[in-house]
Formats: sequence, C-alpha cells, structure tokens
Amino acid sequence: MRQRAMACLMAMGLSLCCHSSSFASSVITIVDQDPAGTGLSDPTPVATVGGNLGTTRGAQRLIVLQAAADIWADALDSDVEIVVHARFRSLACDALTATLGSAGPDNSTVLSMPGRPSPLWYVAALADRLTESDTAPGAPDITAEFNGDLDDNSLCLDGSDWYYGLDGQGSVDDINLLNTVLHEFGHGLGFLNLLDEATGAPLDGVHDVYESLTFDLTAQQHWHEMSDEQRVASAINPRQVVLDGVAVRAAVPATLNSGVRQMAIEPPVVGFSEVFGEADFAPIKEPVSGILEEAFPVDACAPLSDLTGRVALIDRGTCSFYEKTEAAISAGAVAVIMVDSSDASPPNWMTSTFAPLDVPVVRVTSSDGAQIRLALAATLTVRFSIDATRWIGADAEGRPYLNATRPLEPGTSISHWDPLAEPSLLMMPYQSPEQQAVLDMSVALMVDIGWIPFVCGDSFVEGIEACDDGNDVSGDGCFDCQREYCGDARINNNGTESCDDGADNSDTRANACRLSCQMARCGDSVVDAGELCDDGNDTAGDGCSACVLEYCGDGVTNNSNEQCDDGVANSDSRPGACRRDCRSFRCGDGVVDDNEQCDDGPLGRDCPADCVLPPVPDTGSPTADSGAEGAPAVVGDPAAAGGCACQLPLPRPTGPGLGWLVLAVVPVWGRRRQHA
Repeated sequence: MRQRAMACLMAMGLSLCCHSSSFASSVITIVDQDPAGTGLSDPTPVATVGGNLGTTRGAQRLIVLQAAADIWADALDSDVEIVVHARFRSLACDALTATLGSAGPDNSTVLSMPGRPSPLWYVAALADRLTESDTAPGAPDITAEFNGDLDDNSLCLDGSDWYYGLDGQGSVDDINLLNTVLHEFGHGLGFLNLLDEATGAPLDGVHDVYESLTFDLTAQQHWHEMSDEQRVASAINPRQVVLDGVAVRAAVPATLNSGVRQMAIEPPVVGFSEVFGEADFAPIKEPVSGILEEAFPVDACAPLSDLTGRVALIDRGTCSFYEKTEAAISAGAVAVIMVDSSDASPPNWMTSTFAPLDVPVVRVTSSDGAQIRLALAATLTVRFSIDATRWIGADAEGRPYLNATRPLEPGTSISHWDPLAEPSLLMMPYQSPEQQAVLDMSVALMVDIGWIPFVCGDSFVEGIEACDDGNDVSGDGCFDCQREYCGDARINNNGTESCDDGADNSDTRANACRLSCQMARCGDSVVDAGELCDDGNDTAGDGCSACVLEYCGDGVTNNSNEQCDDGVANSDSRPGACRRDCRSFRCGDGVVDDNEQCDDGPLGRDCPADCVLPPVPDTGSPTADSGAEGAPAVVGDPAAAGGCACQLPLPRPTGPGLGWLVLAVVPVWGRRRQHA
C-alpha cells in the first residue's frame, strides 16, 4: 500500500492544492484549478452535512471530490498516479435543465495490446496503467469541471442546490454532488469514445478501445468494423446499440432487474420502431391486450367516445398525460398509446405526482404514430406483457444498451448507459435519486477496457466477481466467479435445474429446455418428440390424453365427438354395449337392447321407429296393428300382451326350400295373420 502526503503548492497566482489519500490499488490526486477564493476554495461558511465535516463551501466541495477519487481508486489497479485537474465554473443552466458537470481525458495514447484490435486509442490514465509509465509527463490525466451556479441561484434548476453530504440523504430538490463527481470521473477514466459521432470519423483515423466494444444489433458489427457512415447511423439507432464486453455481460444479472416490459402490435406495423417511453404513474404491470382504436377527440382533453375494452390511441398536447389517461379510463380503455409531437427517440418518460393509475400507458414518436395510424385500416391488436427472462436495459443476450438517441446528443449519445436500465446506473446521462455512490456496472466496463485484472479461482471475491469458490467446476452455483442462474447455459446441480441451454431455452419450441430450466415434458403445451399432442393438462376426454390423441376405441370418452367409449368392449352386436362408432346403443342400431322389444336396424320395415311393439288385445281378433308386420301372436296369450316378448319372426318365404322351413316353424309359434 502506498502513501502520499498532502501537498499544497502556490504558483502563478493559482492555488494548486494536491490532495491524496491511501488506496489499496491506485492513487488519484485532485489538483484545484479555481482562482483563489472561488470554487474549491470558496470561503463561504456552511454547516456540516451528511458526514461532510467541511466548514466552508470550498472545503466541502473538495471533500466530496476526494471521496469520489477514493471510491474510484479503490476499484482500479494502477501503479501510476492519476492526476485530476478540477474546478467549479458557470455552466449551462436554466429553470428546467442544467449541465451539472463534464470531464474527460486530458490526452490519450495509441497502443497495440494483445487480444485487442490494433492499434487503438486509450485514455491517458488507462494508457499509464497498461504501460506502467506516465505517457504524458507533466500533463493531467483527467480534466473535470462542475457547475458553480447551482448554489444560491434561483434561476438555475429553480433554486436547487448541490448536496455536499456523503450519505445520499439530500432533499429531492437538491443535486447529489458525490454522484455527479463519480460519474464525471468515470468518463475521464475511459467510459467514453473519442471519435466524432456527427461524422463517424475516428480520432486521427485510429479507433479507440470503447469503440471496439460498441456493437450495433442492426448491422451486427462493432463500431471499429464499420464505415464512418455506418457509425453515424448507429449513433441514432435507439435500443440497437450495446456494450459487448465479457465482464459487462457477466455483471448484468447481478446488476439489472429482470422483467422487461413489452408492447407488440399484431399484425406487425410496417415501419414501427417498437421503441416506446413509459409512464411512472401507469406502468405495464401485467399482461393486457385490446383492439387499438383512435380516441375521439384525439387529444383526449374532453370526454371521449366509448372505448370499452380498447387500447386508446391519443395525441400529445393541450392537457397533461395524466388527464388524458384519466379520460381514456373513464371511456373504458384498457391501455393507452400516446403519440408524441416530436420524433425524438427514445421518447422520454411521462411523469406525474398524482396517484398511480391502473392501465398501462406508453409513448411513441410522431413518426411511429403516423405508421400506426396508416395501419389502422386493418384491425390491430395491441398486447402488453412482461418478459421475466430478460434484464431491463439489456438485449436478449444480456448485453447492456448504450444511449443511442435520435437526434444525436453530443456528449450524451453512446458514451452513457441507456436510461431504460433498472435500477438507475451511475453512468446514465441523467442523475437519479436511486444512485447512491455505487459504481455498479461501470466497474465491469473498466475491466473490459483493461483497467482491473483479477484472479478468478483464488477463493477471494474481488473486482466484478459475484462469487469465488476456488474451482472451475460448473454446476455448483458459482462458475467463472459469477452466480449460476437459469438461462446461463450451465446446469446447476443443486437440484433446481434439469437442463439449461441458455439463449436456446424456449417455452414454445419442441424438445427445447424450458425457460424454467426443466426438461420438456408431457403437459407443457408443446408437442415434443414422442408426443402426438400436448394440451397442457391431464384432463381426459378433451381430445388429448397423456399426450396421445384420443380416438374411438381407446377407452376414453372424448367429449367433443363421442357419447361413450368402452375400448375393446365396444360392440355392434351385444345389447347395452357402447357401439364401435363410440355412440350409445340406440333404437335403429340392429341390436335389441334392454329397453327395446325389437330392432331391425336403420333399414328395417317390420319394427316400429321407437323399437317398441304395440300391445295385442286380450280378446277378439288381432288387428293389422297388433304386433309388428308378420309377427306371430296368439290372441289372449299373456306373453304376447304388449307385443312380441321373444324374438322377431323369420322373413316370408321366397322359394320352395324356405317355405318348408317356415311351415315347420309355424305350429310352434301359432297362427300367421293374414293381410289383404
């Protein structure tokens, strides 16, 4: 561990005070660049606050800058002193927006490093670390400046002040200086590119290490592989540019929240970017869908026509987003799409201090809104959902989005994380109250550009390691010093996973490992190998049972097209049996069942339609209606009352041989009736 004494030099009328502390891995020195009595030496008396014991405004500012330096120095590894020139001065500020600070490398060096494209630019402090030498003797590594107008100025952010505490407990109206300084120092240490994003031209024709990790999902290329024109297009390609670093990708699961909120329009709208902004007062919380319908009036600043069950398409303007949403809810809408008056993308968040509302609200650009309106000639269904397998702020492969904006915002575009990420990250372009002096995923980026070597497998958790179990065995919960999780393409042997194919896990593809990291099985609603069907349940009689299609004769009554099914016991000849066509026994099937007195089939002419014979009178002569046609019956025979109690008569003879047979039978049964 190295020690540096605090030194103060006076030269050229400026106070050049160098302040350093002890660090485990690096030394970062703050050099005051403000004129005496201003900025870092402002003598204005102040009360101590949030662990900051300075008694003047300048002293408190310096303490905050040194605290930020300590935090970064503890995370970095360099044998070369990192020198920061810092000052406070007037920066852009009005009642609504302000430039809080800016920082960057004072100089950079072209190096050729093993395992990377060569040559590449490296910012000064990183070049010093990689070469273990001061690559620009006498020059600072980082220059940083902060807005000195923020204190005691009612015209700057409506009177907000810097919060100089170190505990993150400032009021909602104040700006946390510690977070701001950490952010700006991050840029100076390498969280930025060095090219001209407006022209796409690399600095002096040489790419930088940050470019080599910047990847465009549309072009499927890293920035150093693109032409200038392609880089210009990529810089304004929202939600299509990611940071493709090994350490950053490994840090995503431990840093970002899961549960990406999604909106899909069916059928797909040609030209729709699928990029949308959200509302803090009406987020997507659960699956919702409905047919899209344009509101009337379209600005929703007056009572709307009926929108029951619909997704309302509403224009921005005249009244607030909150009022528009309330109007849509009153008209029965289940969700709202706001069409912006601007084509800036990604659309900003919609905010309100009023109570949360129960329907999801999203915001699309004016050009996307125009494409959606063109498609309204057809019926469009909008579906809102949450993908629990995705990380908020990263692509499907777990690479975090960079802040690609349209139009280009110099100094903001690409050299920050996308504000979509949750939780808020230090290196986003906007400060959030959630940020509490945590370096989060920015440390992983420093690893990827070459700052921090670490030894995975030494049983010590360090750097970006989430765990270190001292081995390189996968499936034990920790691998490559990162926690194993469902979807990492490694089967965790602790009993929670039976498979894991990573990005190939699917709940819809046959034979795939499921998103829950369980093997495909009968009952998961996907027809896999060896299955003829899979309806996602174990209910018999619905057409699919045990992943086999139900059929007549399988012993299972299919409620959609069968009345019965006794399997091999189905019979077309046994009384009372389920028939072989899986229909119940019935009059007209040619079998005399228990509730029938006759049945000569669907073409029979001698048995009545209800298979019941009319009664024979006890006295008198039989009539033409007594019994079936040709039925032998004895007048007054109790057995014949109610019809033939035995069997149907043989058919009339049609030849000599059959006539003999009938005559032989007649004495047994009685007299044959005569017909006219």
